[in-house]
Amino acid sequence: MPTIRVATFNVHHCEGLDGRVDVERTARVIERTRADLVALQELDRGMERSGEIDQPAELERLTGLSVTFHATLQRGGGEYGIAIAARGGGPFGFKRLPQVADEEPRGYHVGPFRDVTFLGAHLSLRPPARARQTSAVIAGLRAFGGPFVLLGDLNQSSWALRRASGGAFRVPSFPRRTMARRWAQRDHIVAGRGARVVTRDVIATTASDHYALVADVASP
Repeated sequence: MPTIRVATFNVHHCEGLDGRVDVERTARVIERTRADLVALQELDRGMERSGEIDQPAELERLTGLSVTFHATLQRGGGEYGIAIAARGGGPFGFKRLPQVADEEPRGYHVGPFRDVTFLGAHLSLRPPARARQTSAVIAGLRAFGGPFVLLGDLNQSSWALRRASGGAFRVPSFPRRTMARRWAQRDHIVAGRGARVVTRDVIATTASDHYALVADVASP
């Protein structure tokens, strides 16, 4: 059974724990994952706070991965959003997720990669919105036949995600904390419908307030 190495990394607009924005440092973490597909959250493009850099384009140049970026928020002449970085594959479409009030807009990428459907998401911090968004993501997965992988910053614990899934997939815990400043796991890589997570690891880094999660996924 072939395996695909995947990762998810909330890059915090490439700002590290030292308060310094450093796209090259972020790129080195992505390279350390040795993943063929990486879901990325909190990327800036043209934002003043990060030096008006096109971070998706720079990460594509530095890592050699093809980066598909979509903005979830536009502010001050720049954009902020999520991306999929991959060695081929796709195309990766983008879907917006429901909002409950005036919380930050959210969305997810979805597309094929080596005969597996990948969905990379970043869900809300606010519980009412997150609950609706989790339901929308699970409904999106059900719309596709065949094996799938869901990965990203889902802003909920393994227990909460397991309950919300209603048995649609297993939710593996990772061997150590996944955030630099918190012990709780908020980032996830899950698989289902014939795909399964066979190894998992966490790459600790000071390049963001999140660590990078890595998994090998076996596909039929």
